[in-house]
Amino acid sequence: MNKSQDSQQYANELEVEVQEDVLENSSESSNSNTFIQNNLHFVQNIDIKALTDLSKCNSELASRAMELYENQFEHAKSMDTKIVTLEENEQKARKEDRPWQRFFAFLSISASVGISVYSLIKAYEFYTSGASDTIVGLCISIPVGIVAVNLLGIKNKGQK
Repeated sequence: MNKSQDSQQYANELEVEVQEDVLENSSESSNSNTFIQNNLHFVQNIDIKALTDLSKCNSELASRAMELYENQFEHAKSMDTKIVTLEENEQKARKEDRPWQRFFAFLSISASVGISVYSLIKAYEFYTSGASDTIVGLCISIPVGIVAVNLLGIKNKGQK
């Protein structure tokens, strides 16, 4: 074998070692990071010693690997910036919508109380006119139940 074939074979062996090392490190880190965060594709496991050895025999491949790491870091940084911007916009929109949410919540509770009062008045009219007790009971229980649900804030727990 000549010298260029030896260096090429050594470079290939180093590249395989670096890849195996990265796979080993990423599987170890995935066990510890899986429960904390779900962005394992942004975790960079740079083995400086292997990269230095690779640069000694094939500097172009080492510089390409570093360029890949730098591009990955820049991408992760830009994605984090975009996520923070989206969160800020969402919080600003929530603050602007909050008064309207209060207004409509007050309006819905007021409407349910108004319907209940109207229903109780009608129940009294039915009672004084001699209607059956079942109709009077329905006129009382349905709106009072609705008001109780609205005031107590009871919601369907199975809603998604």
